[in-house]
Amino acid sequence: MKDFLYTNAKSVLHHIRPINIFLAVFAEWSIYYILLRPLQVANQLLSDWQFIGFIGFSTGMMIAGYLINDLYDEGIDRANDRNSPLIRGQLSRKQLWFTFAAGQMLTLSSWIYLWQSYDFHGLIWLLWLGPAGLLFYATRLKCRPLAGNLLMAFFAACLPAMFLVRDPGLPWHPEFPGRIRFMFLWYLFFSFGATWFREIVKDLEDESGDRKGGCTTFPVRYGMASGRRYAINIGILYMTGLILFLIQLFMRVEILTWLWIAIIAVPTLAIALKNTVSRNYHQAQQWLKWHLTAGLLMLWIFKWMEVWNG
Repeated sequence: MKDFLYTNAKSVLHHIRPINIFLAVFAEWSIYYILLRPLQVANQLLSDWQFIGFIGFSTGMMIAGYLINDLYDEGIDRANDRNSPLIRGQLSRKQLWFTFAAGQMLTLSSWIYLWQSYDFHGLIWLLWLGPAGLLFYATRLKCRPLAGNLLMAFFAACLPAMFLVRDPGLPWHPEFPGRIRFMFLWYLFFSFGATWFREIVKDLEDESGDRKGGCTTFPVRYGMASGRRYAINIGILYMTGLILFLIQLFMRVEILTWLWIAIIAVPTLAIALKNTVSRNYHQAQQWLKWHLTAGLLMLWIFKWMEVWNG
């Protein structure tokens, strides 16, 4: 019995991607507690309990989003030879639907708490755009060229700043420090650009299985050559944005801070782009994961070297 429960728990964890959820929650925590909370203009933005409510909402939303994606993509995952517990028969669809319902209950209960704690403010309803968007992506947009990639990139950009839903204009407050605003807006752009690039690289890697599964992604509809050009163009566009950011950052921070941020940001993206050019899409994906992790390190480096040290 103990082995059975352990195997089932391990299988469920595989489908809900705990590492991805941890990184998303850590991004929310880093932006709020490390970048914004110390500011006088932002320290009354939300209480600790409200922040926990936002974490509960985003965690439940991502759990449900990953599971609905795997449930709808079972045929495509089989075509792509995904080695998931559902494909291997270690979990049933019924068990995943039950876990999906649990994730939705966490999302709903967290939202109810947030809604009443903000005195039933109407903007809190905007949070439901997240779960609705993930459901729409899994059931409608994932297999459509461009639209699915852009939706996931937009979701990645919005998730770390979802706690601003009550006061979305805060970064433009006159008392909000310009350097903090610059880093905050940069991180949102970074999340959008890196995720957009990664999504199309993932489509290139999965082209064969997507074609067999009837999923009309960009490479399936327009061909691998066009898909590769699309990915390279997005990668170059994003790299250009990163370079422009570093040029602007050079004029705002100490040289040592700038060097550390450039060292962890540029090489990971350059290697991912090089692997995309050489058609090594799996390696490109892995380096883009490291690049996304590097984005969090940028925030911490900025905090350690610029804020805590004056």
